Amino acid sequence: MDNENKIETSEIVETTEDNNADNSTAAMAIANNQNVGLVWNDVSQMKFEFKLANNLAQGNSIPERFKGKPGDILIGMDIAMRSNQPLAMILNNMYSVYGQIGWSGQYAIMAINNCHKFSPLKFVFNKDKTACYAQATRLSDNEVLTSEVISIEIAKKEGWYDKKGSKWQVYPQQMMRYRTASFFARAYCPEVLYGYQTQEELQDTYGYVDYTNQDNKQTVTIELNKEQ
Repeated sequence: MDNENKIETSEIVETTEDNNADNSTAAMAIANNQNVGLVWNDVSQMKFEFKLANNLAQGNSIPERFKGKPGDILIGMDIAMRSNQPLAMILNNMYSVYGQIGWSGQYAIMAINNCHKFSPLKFVFNKDKTACYAQATRLSDNEVLTSEVISIEIAKKEGWYDKKGSKWQVYPQQMMRYRTASFFARAYCPEVLYGYQTQEELQDTYGYVDYTNQDNKQTVTIELNKEQ
């Protein structure tokens, strides 16, 4: 009887291990309290996610710049899963600027404030509000951290201020907030931006894009495992 119980127990353990082996990546991530994104080499999952992205690309509740672009939406889905954030929020703050992903300036501020590593981000201006830096206290050691100083003078020297379509002349203080926030994130918590620049940084470098007048659509053809 004891031997039978040992055999049965051994079989149960072996079966459990076999079942867990198929989901080892997900299980390890859950155990370590990590978020798992898309598994790009998982054919069945990607077939489902591509179908979902295609459906979303035809919807009315996503930004116009993502309609007909399931490939861009799929990237947003991956980021949303990894960061445990709503897909709608990711898409509302994600842009494609000359083939590069860029976050809105407000997303950079929000990402810093939501990472729970710092006190709420503050923006410190000089007396005439022509220069600004971002500041926050790191909670782990109470050190006060500051970004680089961004000023209207710097914007002019770098060529940001006079670019066609630039918002620097219209909303200079807001632009300084956005740029100092991105500098702060890149220095002290680059992971919250996933290595991407902000929309404002990309546009200041490459020029401004009118997102309301983009008619180019993507067509994605998927032939993953036709038998399924």
